[in-house]
Amino acid sequence: MRWKVPASVLLALSLLVPATSAVAQTGSSGLDATSGPTVVVYTDVRGLVTIDLASASDSEVRLLANQIMAAAVANSLVTLPDKVQARLDGTADDLRAFLRASLLAYWSTDLRIAVNRTMPNAGVNVRAAAQAALDDGTVDAFLAYLNGGLYLARALDNCASQPAASASA
Repeated sequence: MRWKVPASVLLALSLLVPATSAVAQTGSSGLDATSGPTVVVYTDVRGLVTIDLASASDSEVRLLANQIMAAAVANSLVTLPDKVQARLDGTADDLRAFLRASLLAYWSTDLRIAVNRTMPNAGVNVRAAAQAALDDGTVDAFLAYLNGGLYLARALDNCASQPAASASA
């Protein structure tokens, strides 16, 4: 009689294991919140500069520079964080001069680099949208592409790569 208990436990486990693995494999075939690419929203640095650089205090200018650097780091920009940090290490007058004269040029260059980074191994629609943004060459075109056009173009490329449904099915 003793051998019947382990045999019945083993039989019950063998019947449950396939059922639990089948339940674990079923799921929603649609997209959920965790699927898909990570969306990075590129900050418009022009919107951060809300102070008059000539009349602002040194601490306000440094705070602004730190906000710009945080946005640049969050957006994975290449040159701007180092340039801002170098000016933060210098005098307040150097920082003001950089924010007035050079900030937008470095930021625009970094956005151009970000657009170019999306092109390798990209589909036809992504390459076309990226090239259109690069041809336009404005910061607004770069931001429009990076914050929306890229994801629309990727969706179009994904739809184009899906096999068409057959009429007989």
